[in-house]
Amino acid sequence: MSSSAEGTAQQRESSLNALVKLHLGYAAVVTLLFVLWLAYLVWVLPQILGQPGSGRESSAAAFLPVVFGVLLIALLFAGHLVLLLLMSRLIRLRQRYRVCIAGNVLLCLSFPLGTMLGLYSLSVLPEAKTLFPEDAPL
Repeated sequence: MSSSAEGTAQQRESSLNALVKLHLGYAAVVTLLFVLWLAYLVWVLPQILGQPGSGRESSAAAFLPVVFGVLLIALLFAGHLVLLLLMSRLIRLRQRYRVCIAGNVLLCLSFPLGTMLGLYSLSVLPEAKTLFPEDAPL
């Protein structure tokens, strides 16, 4: 019986290690998408705001919504990346079980890859709860 319990514990460990790799892989995808978005923005932004001498002169009224939109999207990318890196670190260190659950619930809002990763994480984490120490009260 102890060999089956050891096998189950090893399966849980390998599942959590796979979760860490999946979170880091998805973080790499998010980073790549952010870099591609920035490159597209550098290419398109002059056309949106108008180039000097093109007949479309830019004004401050046209410039501000674009800046706020760019900042909002950049903050969303950054928040997404921080969430992924935090989840991978906490799972790797086997700390803060409840924070891992809450973070993966938030990750489910990121359709479609984040939803798949979040749901997979939410199916693996309860099985491996015994590998996490008791959470300290917040």
